[in-house]
Amino acid sequence: MTLGDGIRRDIAKVSPAERLRFRDAILQLDVDLVYPGGPSKWDMQDAIHQATHVHNGPSFLPWHRELCNRFEAMLREADPDLSLHYWDWTTDPRAAPDGSGGVVNLFTNDFMGSSSGAIGGPLAALGAITRGLDPGAPGVPADSVIVNTGSGAPVNDQYRRFRERLEGEHGSAIYPGFNVHGYIGGTIGNPHSAFEDPFVFLLHSNVDRIFAMWQAQPGSSWRLDPNQVYGLEGTTTGETGITTAMEPWAGIDTALRPWAPPENQQYVKTSKHPTIVKPPCYDTLPINVSLVTPASAGAPITFNDVPDGATAVRAAVFSIFSCRHLHFEVTAGPGAPYTLVQAMPVEVAPTPTFTGEARVWISFHAAALGPAGSGSVTIRCQETAQQWVIPITGNVIPWPTVASVMVLDKSGSMDWASGIPGYRRIDVLKAAAPVFVEMLPDNDGVGVVSFDHDAYPVTPVALAGIPVIGGGRLAAKSAITGHASSGGATAIGDGVELAHNTLQPLGGFAHKAMIVFTDGHETDAKYISDVAGFINERVFAIGLGTSQQLNPAALSALARGTGGYLLMTDNLGSNDLLRLHKYFLQILAGVTNAAIVIDPESAELPGQEHRIPFQLTEADFRSDVILLSPAPWAFDFALETPDGDLIGEADASVIPGMSFIAGDQVHSFRMTLPVPVGNGAREGTWHAVLRVEEGNYKEYLTMLRRKEQFQFQQVLAHGVPYIVNVQAHSNLRMHVDVLQASLAPGATVTLRARLTEYDQPLLGSGGVAVEITRPDATTGTLHLAEIETGVFEAGFQASLPGIYRLLFRGSGKTLRGQPFTREELRTAPVWARGDDPPPSGHDDPRDRDRDRQLCHLVECLLREESLARFFEQHGLDRQAIERCIRRFCAAGGPTPESSIDPAKTAVAAGEIGDLFSQPGARDLVARLAELVERDRR
Repeated sequence: MTLGDGIRRDIAKVSPAERLRFRDAILQLDVDLVYPGGPSKWDMQDAIHQATHVHNGPSFLPWHRELCNRFEAMLREADPDLSLHYWDWTTDPRAAPDGSGGVVNLFTNDFMGSSSGAIGGPLAALGAITRGLDPGAPGVPADSVIVNTGSGAPVNDQYRRFRERLEGEHGSAIYPGFNVHGYIGGTIGNPHSAFEDPFVFLLHSNVDRIFAMWQAQPGSSWRLDPNQVYGLEGTTTGETGITTAMEPWAGIDTALRPWAPPENQQYVKTSKHPTIVKPPCYDTLPINVSLVTPASAGAPITFNDVPDGATAVRAAVFSIFSCRHLHFEVTAGPGAPYTLVQAMPVEVAPTPTFTGEARVWISFHAAALGPAGSGSVTIRCQETAQQWVIPITGNVIPWPTVASVMVLDKSGSMDWASGIPGYRRIDVLKAAAPVFVEMLPDNDGVGVVSFDHDAYPVTPVALAGIPVIGGGRLAAKSAITGHASSGGATAIGDGVELAHNTLQPLGGFAHKAMIVFTDGHETDAKYISDVAGFINERVFAIGLGTSQQLNPAALSALARGTGGYLLMTDNLGSNDLLRLHKYFLQILAGVTNAAIVIDPESAELPGQEHRIPFQLTEADFRSDVILLSPAPWAFDFALETPDGDLIGEADASVIPGMSFIAGDQVHSFRMTLPVPVGNGAREGTWHAVLRVEEGNYKEYLTMLRRKEQFQFQQVLAHGVPYIVNVQAHSNLRMHVDVLQASLAPGATVTLRARLTEYDQPLLGSGGVAVEITRPDATTGTLHLAEIETGVFEAGFQASLPGIYRLLFRGSGKTLRGQPFTREELRTAPVWARGDDPPPSGHDDPRDRDRDRQLCHLVECLLREESLARFFEQHGLDRQAIERCIRRFCAAGGPTPESSIDPAKTAVAAGEIGDLFSQPGARDLVARLAELVERDRR
């Protein structure tokens, strides 16, 4: 028994010293005043009892629980380690078992005072207290008899039957039988003076203990639910009603200070308040601990198919029913190659329902292919002395690889300006896409297909190979460099289908993915909706342009439905080239199942040193620290470990498990953790250390001066731009999702994130916030609410049309207390026709476009006064014609902005040009133009 653990115990079984501390705390309460000039806290207890009338009614048990809880809190003001213990009324308090084979008299002069007549002793200072105990024990039945009263009745009547029995044993006119208040006699035997005797609290703590035992019976969790525990009595009102605010603390029907003026310390709660329904912890409440994972005796904890180099964690899981803190310790094992994750013992705090789980975590680092050595772990619950011996097995498989196909748009619009000075859209693609290829893991595969109004194989899927010069990398980068616009239409479905057909027969890869890059909406078959049904690879996509230009509903739905996502750029500006590079790195992380730790961007001038901190944890087992820049070679790039060791580019080539990659646009440290430098570098604060060399800076400026004046001025003023992107293959992940029921302005965008550690909801602590950049460039931060363990969610209304950039930032601490950060970037498109159905082979958008263009044209012609005179001369009803046109156009012709209003019906030159390409359109326009011109003459 531990003093101060909060458990209420049999007062006869605590130490003599604790009993004396209990007595002294009561005496202290008789000194402390409730308020200046008022009664003492002790004297107030009897005043409280007399001011209320809750006996013989539904709230008898919860009201007295509140009274006892408040009294215990006051005891702890005097002595913080004390609990309100109980007297077991099945025993004679003059000879109560002490738990060690002996007995103890609670009515000694130095504790509770005499059992007969005036009590005497120190407690006599409380007032004129008398007792008159009957011989022997009270004769109350065993706890189980009272607890099981009414157990066979309907659930909604069990509380009433149990309450009446328990109150009757305590002393009630409703239930015949022996009366414990009467057994003590004297002051306690009179209900109007009972709470002048401190022994009454030991008696009522016992009443509450039996109430708690009734609530905690196995299979009766409803008794811990405020809305179910009281059954039919749960809706009662009046003085003894369950729904009535408890007096005198509510200060409604009584004028007892300090819960009345002038102090006004009212506290309103009913018998359904959680602090009343939840029982205190008593030493007789049941403790039930059982092993649930592994599910059967002798079954092992299994580390199955752990990738080479990864660290996996599994748990022995115990189901708990207890009001106490329980402690689990490992007494033997687990032994190499398995290790414990937590410090021992593992403590589990009780929940409001007393149900919970304990997890003892075991880790396994996969170091060699094939079966791992077997082991075992022995776990013991300290409070119950139960012990479990659990076997452990594991095996290691090769690192999972990914085959990727890049699906690149070559339609005519790719030759249009991008918004970045000097760059067409196809130039932007050529600048950014190689980043993905350069940073692929060596054993992953990559291929390229292209599409316009058809799809074309470019390079087959091949292993990326060694950094920079691997065969697959060189082939893919060459394909990107040679990518050219064909002037054709846009059939994204064709490209997706060819990528699928390319990936489908491939073996030897654990995962498959495609990365779609496009700048326009679908204008030709096949459409995405025609092929989406059989696409089983993860689809990631980058949309270059606005949501209005891209009409991305189908592409976004395809990506989300396969476990990928779509990122959109919106209109690009002068400084946005690196944004597209960032998108490709983001998608690289998605394809390779890496977590993004940080992703900041900046620029640096010579003479400066930038130190970018980032956190790695014990849950991370591989990491890429990537420097992305149009001139990565201009930087002196190094890593600093948490212990301060500096790792340069040359060092990485001689450190086992580490390499340095020097690509055209990225320089990167790739490392397996821990890094064998110093004491072994893994968890803690690392730094990417950057310096721009003066000579390299001047060389870069010279290159820019020749061909890119805008970038030249930017670099001259601010320095060489860069992004530091840190990715980790990790057991700590942030999974994010953006949910849109509508893509039209005014839609609600729901942001959701899950933080997981070793495939479980985050074992440590964490939170997620999202930085929102709206279409008008204003920003705001939305903190997601934790709706369940490790799951965070919030929403906002997208009132503006355009693209919302959403930067998710997760942070917190791991199970071992190490800080972590995670980042994920997403976009949410919203546009005026966002909820229109996407095109399909059964609904060719060219037909819709033609109808829309015809509507624009005819509406424009109707504005001509000469045509109006023509209608009049020939007896034609112009208004009737306009009504017909309106009905046709409203059914699917023009955009919602179109109408007969001249201010809203300007015809774009591009639409007229497209219209002329339709069969018969030129004849129609010529006839109409002839009529107008003839009338003008």
